[in-house]
Amino acid sequence: MKYRVALFPLLLIGTGLLSTTAPAAEPRELRAGPLSMLFDSDNAFLRFVRIGKHEILRGINAPVRNRFWGTVQPKVTNLEVTSHDNKFTVTFDASCREREVDFFWKGRIDGNAKGEVVFTFDGEARSTFLRNRIGFCILHGPSAAGKQWKIKHASGKQSDGQFPDFISPHQPAKDIRMISHHIAEDVWAHVRCEGDIFEMEDQRNWTDASFKTYCTPLDLPRPVRIAKGTKISHRVQISVTGDVSSLSPDSKPGAEITLALAQGQENTRPLSRIGLRWSPRADVLGDDAIGRL
Repeated sequence: MKYRVALFPLLLIGTGLLSTTAPAAEPRELRAGPLSMLFDSDNAFLRFVRIGKHEILRGINAPVRNRFWGTVQPKVTNLEVTSHDNKFTVTFDASCREREVDFFWKGRIDGNAKGEVVFTFDGEARSTFLRNRIGFCILHGPSAAGKQWKIKHASGKQSDGQFPDFISPHQPAKDIRMISHHIAEDVWAHVRCEGDIFEMEDQRNWTDASFKTYCTPLDLPRPVRIAKGTKISHRVQISVTGDVSSLSPDSKPGAEITLALAQGQENTRPLSRIGLRWSPRADVLGDDAIGRL
């Protein structure tokens, strides 16, 4: 007996789950020289930036977070994708509307044959509301743990270090303008952030296997009042240096994997039930539930 499983990560954003009854749009495959990636148009999310089998980033998105840290789901329209000769351009509009929040932004992603990718965010508030965060979040995947990094700070200083091997309870890095990390042999990936002050948190604290570099430091007061007409612009640039020709060929993220059960009744085992459950009584835990935790 064989089962075919399409692997794609469950996305938990903030403290809420994003769900929809509409069928998900097929992610667009993009290439910029030696870099491959996917664009998830449902969530305006650039995912799985790689050189061959080596992951550079798990993803980049630009969430609008309300005063309660809820993520306002973007409605993407006017999507245009052009791609040829190992370069591409993606443009789209994103409208984020929920209760008092009304924020609109234009996104553009350009990739060239040199392996450079630029993601820009140009937005404007169409209402007055309170926010905790608006702008880019950059995710380095779990493979970055223990990798060397070089950080250029907004102050102009540079520091050397590494992604934490073990879960860091505090921000591993602050005041980030550009973070470079070692990919393989002499290959380095560089991510430059502009438009705000960025810092990093270790999301393994919350069972998400990634390191998130986000805008607006948590030390600053929040929520912040955003007046109607306020404009916000951010820019993230990805590049690589070193000899990438020796790296392994592509393996497509999200490709189907075949799982085969061993032949013979003696090797048969029932599969555990796997899923996600939400209790209607999640706001209150009784003594028995607390004891089980």
